[in-house]
Amino acid sequence: MIFTDTNQDVCTVRGENSLDQCGLQHVHLTARELAAIGSLTPMQRLVFDRLHDGLSNKEIAALFGIHETTVKAHVSAVFKKLDCNNRVKVALLALKFAVREEAAGQVARCG
Repeated sequence: MIFTDTNQDVCTVRGENSLDQCGLQHVHLTARELAAIGSLTPMQRLVFDRLHDGLSNKEIAALFGIHETTVKAHVSAVFKKLDCNNRVKVALLALKFAVREEAAGQVARCG
């Protein structure tokens, strides 16, 4: 699988132990991207997170116990709300969001 659950995993694979060493501390989301992610329904957010993990529609459907056609509808809605036309763009946006959340968590732990 290309994408991981946390950015720390990405850094660890590269032999680095912090976002700063990994070079991901400067990842920024635009206000529009943040608003778009915030506009996702709870189910769309779950699908968004699973797209970040690299799961297929079939795998997402099995995970949540729903029909694959339902997942396709959620994926289409996520694409539209995030103004992305493919899974890779959604996954990259999800990675940027995850980096931001991890960095915010590190600041909270330090402060």
